[in-house]
Amino acid sequence: MIKHYLKIAFRNMWKFKSQTLISVLGLAVGFTCFALATLWIVYEMSYDNFHKNAKQMYVVYKPSSFSLSGMSRSTNYPLAALLKETFPEIADAIPLTPSHPGAKVTVESAEVPAHIINADSSFLRMFDVKILRGSRDF
Repeated sequence: MIKHYLKIAFRNMWKFKSQTLISVLGLAVGFTCFALATLWIVYEMSYDNFHKNAKQMYVVYKPSSFSLSGMSRSTNYPLAALLKETFPEIADAIPLTPSHPGAKVTVESAEVPAHIINADSSFLRMFDVKILRGSRDF
């Protein structure tokens, strides 16, 4: 019975070649888009998962008229202190403020554009930062 169904299916595909080609191409494009979207979602969901407490880290966004997206991730010191006082669940809050927008860093005699962000010492407690020289004691 299955042999009969396959024979009829192949005869119909041979008879309607253009419809078969369009259907197969559409199915291939659909599967490709699905695979690429899945890869993108997996990448976005795994962002910064290498930190030991990644599941407990959050970013505070605030409205900003200077940003293209209308939202900004930069926070000031009073907001971080207020969050820690208001919510006892918060162990550490890191205020991040951008500084020196056009800064350049010299690496092996080559100047590299850098985005410098000011943060306080709780940054080192919150993130797994490997220090190559010096110590964590300020």
